[in-house]
Amino acid sequence: MTLAAATMLLWASLPVALDISLEVLDPFTLSWFRFLAAGIVLGTGLAVSGRLHRYARLSRRGWALLGVAALGLTCNYVLYLVGLAHTSPGNIQVIIQLGPLFLALGAMAFYGERYTPLQWTGFVALVLGLGIFFRDQLAVLAGSIGTYAFGVFMIVLAAATWACYALAQKQVLVELASPLIMLFIYVTAVMLLLPLATPSQLLQLDRIHGAAAAYCALNTLLAYSAFAEALNHWQASRVGAVLALTPLGTLMVVAMLSRTWPAFVRPESMTVIGVAGAVMVVIGSMTTSLGSRRASTPPAGTAAEEPAS
Repeated sequence: MTLAAATMLLWASLPVALDISLEVLDPFTLSWFRFLAAGIVLGTGLAVSGRLHRYARLSRRGWALLGVAALGLTCNYVLYLVGLAHTSPGNIQVIIQLGPLFLALGAMAFYGERYTPLQWTGFVALVLGLGIFFRDQLAVLAGSIGTYAFGVFMIVLAAATWACYALAQKQVLVELASPLIMLFIYVTAVMLLLPLATPSQLLQLDRIHGAAAAYCALNTLLAYSAFAEALNHWQASRVGAVLALTPLGTLMVVAMLSRTWPAFVRPESMTVIGVAGAVMVVIGSMTTSLGSRRASTPPAGTAAEEPAS
């Protein structure tokens, strides 16, 4: 449980660090930097362990699916940051819960997976919670509905592209281990984003923004390492239930930092009704995770970041 809780806290705090970094870095540069740092660390580890030659075993279909996964996660990272720039960390973490819903629908359509009645109950609760949350935010942010709506649209697209990544990765995992999949994705993303990024911005970071950007870069590796170990020691359904608390964790982090660090962290604009909607989303997500007939252990790296950022 400790490892699952650590993963949840890492993912809960990530949007706050991303929001601070976006004050000086554009979404393309920040995403490029995160992929580059993760790729260097992971690539070095795989090279030292002598596992890079295993790419030769991948079939043509596997390479095609790997390309889809790389494109999906690259788009997810950028769209997530564009959405964050137009809304707030708390909003992001609630709305991004659409990612697992899109994944579930895709799994039903392409892989023939089925939900239990309890999981469908959680599914409905999650959707209703999102509706309540959206209605509250539209009322609270009446003066900036256009900006908020654009941010929400970007996050919905981010959730959809994450689901495409996860569905493609699930098939590639039959032929290739998760670390090798993630390394290919990181390297591909670095090449795709380089023409759009401005690396020179990184040289202009001050101490606060530099620390935030470094935390964003390390967060992915730290969170996925804790996530993988949590799956090795605990049932996947229970890990998923703990991770479902991530939106509430983000709201708590924002509430604390906005009081102690108001110059960098903005407080959330949310009423009691909005909080109730967010709680309903969390309960629905937890019910969906715990309602399966049997617990399964997915490979590390298949859960959302920003699901999963």
